[in-house]
Amino acid sequence: MSFLTNFFVIGSYVIVAVALSMGLQAFGGVEPVVGWLAAAVFFLFAGQIHGTLNRAQEVTALGHEIERLRQALIGAGQDMEAITERLDEFEPRIEGMTDTRNQRLVSEMRVLESLVQQFAGGIAERSVEALAAGEVPHEKLNEAWSFARFDKSHPSAYDRANDDQLLTAVRDSLRDNRVELYLQPIVSLPQRRLRFLEALTRLRAESGEVLMPRHYLRVAESAGIVSTIDNLLLFRSVQIVRKLMERGGDEKIFCNISTHSLQDKTFFGEFLDFMELNADLAKRMYFEFSQETYETCGALELANLRRLTSLGFRFSMDQVMSLDFEAASLRDRGFAFVKIPAAILTAGEGPDVGAIKYRLARHGIDMIAEKIEDDQTADAVVAAGVDFGQGYLLGEPRPAAKEPLAAPVETPEQSGAAA
Repeated sequence: MSFLTNFFVIGSYVIVAVALSMGLQAFGGVEPVVGWLAAAVFFLFAGQIHGTLNRAQEVTALGHEIERLRQALIGAGQDMEAITERLDEFEPRIEGMTDTRNQRLVSEMRVLESLVQQFAGGIAERSVEALAAGEVPHEKLNEAWSFARFDKSHPSAYDRANDDQLLTAVRDSLRDNRVELYLQPIVSLPQRRLRFLEALTRLRAESGEVLMPRHYLRVAESAGIVSTIDNLLLFRSVQIVRKLMERGGDEKIFCNISTHSLQDKTFFGEFLDFMELNADLAKRMYFEFSQETYETCGALELANLRRLTSLGFRFSMDQVMSLDFEAASLRDRGFAFVKIPAAILTAGEGPDVGAIKYRLARHGIDMIAEKIEDDQTADAVVAAGVDFGQGYLLGEPRPAAKEPLAAPVETPEQSGAAA
């Protein structure tokens, strides 16, 4: 009861007790002392009943509160059970994600370890004396790099370096991990909008100067470390694709694979395992092979290509020297693009570009004109109906960390330099 209610009830007890005492004295003929004593007994009895009723009411209220708390605890327990069940559902997923990430890290470490072993083994097997003796296989090695021609317009102190100095610079760059990834745009024509990126590697000397392919390819081939450089390109390309995905970009990257990598059982086996863990990149990466590499593939190389294809990866063929290729065979082996030098497509009495494009398109293969280095060539390629183009006029290779992911607009001075 409230304070005011209790006050009025007690007051009523007092009035009744006084009335009882007065009545006993007036009508019962009792002594005043006896009358007031009877009034006191009544008051105490009434107070006891009042207190008992108050306590019963409090006990009832307390019981209701305890019941409410009990129901709240039951509800909390049910919520905890639901949360536990959801955690039990997520635990396998979290463990799976953690295991996958750990496997990727282990695979990356194996790839890096393999690269170090390749580098060390290559240096040990082929000494500098072999270079001095003029032992230089692959005369057309410089053609394997899409930016080799343009390099000649950039004078360098290494243009006058001997083979021993060049090999030392290459060795030190690899040892100190001064291998940089460059990206060159592939654009749609005639709009020149960015569609793809091609990954390229460059080495940086201790002095900070960039070692161009014309500097190191010959000595690297003789020392048996071209595959090391090539494999680092593959490894870095996977990393840059993941960074692009984290930024929300949807760019796709072309990455070169040399004959050396395809023939390397140890490395390529580990690389295939690495790509299997990164199979979610299959729609974001295209591996590129030269026409010579494609046409000279043996059983081992074809098996490696099939393994990559089974993971969902597709390929591009570049450095095309002959247009006598089977589009159906390319499609069956997982090729989605063919890069043809613009000089071949725009030759005076050149091939029927429309017929080549149609022959490739029938089998789901797109054609890209590469090495577009002046406006005249670009206009001729567009007039021939080619949908995609690549070259210094359309965008130079830029360091991956600074790549704006858009085809830069060349100034007249830059266009003249590229020509």
